[in-house]
Amino acid sequence: MNQLPVEGLVNAMGAWTRDRKSLTVGLVNPTRASAEIPLEVAGALLTGSGTRWVLADEGPEAYNHPGRPPAVTIEKGAVRGADKTLAVPPVSVTIFRLEVE
Repeated sequence: MNQLPVEGLVNAMGAWTRDRKSLTVGLVNPTRASAEIPLEVAGALLTGSGTRWVLADEGPEAYNHPGRPPAVTIEKGAVRGADKTLAVPPVSVTIFRLEVE
């Protein structure tokens, strides 16, 4: 795993899949502002497409209470145009799996 250089309070980690066909990037944004994180990959070209999983809610105090419907859920979605920057919502954990050309 490689720690990615990210300015500010957003933490990031990245790792190749075993077959090097995808790059997985995890980002934690503890701030109340969305962020655009620059992405530079050496030795490979990203297609800009992939999958994104986001765990987020309106505030840092959100939690799931046992016996009640989940307040905080994981949303899965397709990613397009993510070859230069990664957008992350406020107060979130976001995981990207980005395809390699």
